[in-house]
Amino acid sequence: SSYKLVAIFYSVITNPGKGVHSDQGISFLMHLLPMLFLIFNFNHTIVQYLRHGYLISFFDVFISAAPAVVMGIVLLLVAVRQVSGFIETLEREKDQESKVGMYRYLKGVIFFAAIASAFMMSSQVLDIPATTSAMWAFEATVMHGLPQLVFMLCITLIMIKSWPSADLQGYAYEKQDKGDTIGVPGIDDEDDVEVAGTAVEGKGLVAAE
Repeated sequence: SSYKLVAIFYSVITNPGKGVHSDQGISFLMHLLPMLFLIFNFNHTIVQYLRHGYLISFFDVFISAAPAVVMGIVLLLVAVRQVSGFIETLEREKDQESKVGMYRYLKGVIFFAAIASAFMMSSQVLDIPATTSAMWAFEATVMHGLPQLVFMLCITLIMIKSWPSADLQGYAYEKQDKGDTIGVPGIDDEDDVEVAGTAVEGKGLVAAE
């Protein structure tokens, strides 16, 4: 889930809200931050998995988690700054209230993800399931389940808000009626196919002259 989260942060950092990925104007540091986060997070994950087998102390686990936490905070701040800048740009334009509301909502989801991630990381570093034998069965839930749950909640919230609508997409949005053919008609379509302004009846594809 950390790899998927970094992919989302990278998309927000490089080109928020423009619909097309672009590396223009992005410094080398912006590319380096996600890479460092993945490396530090991988190191912490390995230490976390081996803490019981090798009796790794809490201090060593905490030290392994600190770089990943710091890089995560930096990524969060950069993403919030990028989204805030895009909101300010939209506010200077006309008839962009719906998009402004969406990106403010996205900003709220980022803060929710930060709070949930802090709780998740604290649970893993403190190793709460290992405090009593009755909670050992929840070790896998804390290590594997919580990250996936946090990611699922965040991506679901974003998907619900970004549902295609005329307010968000403007003239590019076109609601399809039930039964309409979307895309290129197939060989079994018996409806009329309009090619170069002429309606041609029959099956199959007709090449434009």
